[in-house]
Amino acid sequence: MNALRVLAIGMAFLGIGFGCDSSPQSTSQSTPQSAAQIPALDPNAPRADQPIIRVAERDPSADSGKASPAIGEPDRLARQAAEHAKAIEALLAARDAENASSPGVPIFQPDVVQAVPPADPVKTAPDPAKPVEVAFAPEPKRSGDVEGDVASANPVTSPRANTPMRVAPETSADPAPTAAVRPPPMASNPTDPLESQLAKRAREYPRDLTSQLDYQLLLFTKDEQVPRMADIAGLATEDREILTATLDGLTNFRNNVRADNNMLMNRKVRPLIEMADRLRSRADLSIPNAMLCREVKGFGTYTPIENNRFEAGIAHKVIVYAEVENFASRLNDKNLWETQLEQHLVLYSESGLPLWEDKVPTSDVCRNRRRDFFIARIMTIPANVNMGRYTLKVSVTDQQANRIAETSIPIAIVAK
Repeated sequence: MNALRVLAIGMAFLGIGFGCDSSPQSTSQSTPQSAAQIPALDPNAPRADQPIIRVAERDPSADSGKASPAIGEPDRLARQAAEHAKAIEALLAARDAENASSPGVPIFQPDVVQAVPPADPVKTAPDPAKPVEVAFAPEPKRSGDVEGDVASANPVTSPRANTPMRVAPETSADPAPTAAVRPPPMASNPTDPLESQLAKRAREYPRDLTSQLDYQLLLFTKDEQVPRMADIAGLATEDREILTATLDGLTNFRNNVRADNNMLMNRKVRPLIEMADRLRSRADLSIPNAMLCREVKGFGTYTPIENNRFEAGIAHKVIVYAEVENFASRLNDKNLWETQLEQHLVLYSESGLPLWEDKVPTSDVCRNRRRDFFIARIMTIPANVNMGRYTLKVSVTDQQANRIAETSIPIAIVAK
């Protein structure tokens, strides 16, 4: 803007100087010039309606006998230059006011000298081997920006190169609220300190079940395929089966809930019940309850014999009732759940001498997988058993899982 003003004032001084160098003409020597010899003004100039001033035009007071001095060509040009300069100054003042009312618009600064490269008449292709340097002007700092200028950070050597960064929005300070979006499942990140710690512990202790469980559960929370068989290969066979059954049950439960969260409760918990049955079949076979009874109607429904005391010299028929847990059941070729057990009864004297023994296999077939299982067997205590204390040892063998469970029932033979 200042440059344009200087240019206009220079033109004005140039016109004045030109008028001072020329010799004045007298009124008597001036010859009237035609309108065609005077350069016309720019029609776009603000003073376009100004009448054309002719050279050597006389004032109306000439009738009084006095001649008015003639207006020379240099004086007219100087006055026109001055008028153009005033018009340009008015336009520049209006543009300055408009720029001041529009924030954020860069204003030309005439004090800053900008080097203009010389025009190259022949365009040459840029050299691909030579890097192109582009200079960007720094943007003004706005309130709400994240600390640390992103443009000044080195994306290679900066410690924040691989960390999330937030850039302030360019809209108003109070943006409209947006709906919450559920983030996608997070993939395995080796830089996660927790994952690195659990993975290191799992590698250092490959036979530790707790270390492998913690690491596999972390992968489960990240929606990765579990269990990783290569990671748990160092576990014992039983521990590996337990961990596999647990993770499979949790995966099936999560998949069902994700597919339909409004399903019935029995369908929701079915994967967990199946997981429990699978774990139960891998647990040790046990006999939680065994006793002598007079009557057995079903699982948990029986009439026990009090104190297990019997008179000597008389044969006594009793029912040996035994509940079995953690047995294995498998589908046979008829798609039925089959359980194969074997019961072994031995009567020992107080000194540990076996007096009576019996072994009978027991099998069960059911359309549904059994969770309650009991064995009821009629036993006869011989009449020739002397008075004293005896022990009835009850053993159950799971032929499918090759496991054995044992328990004992005390018996007393007393006088009449």
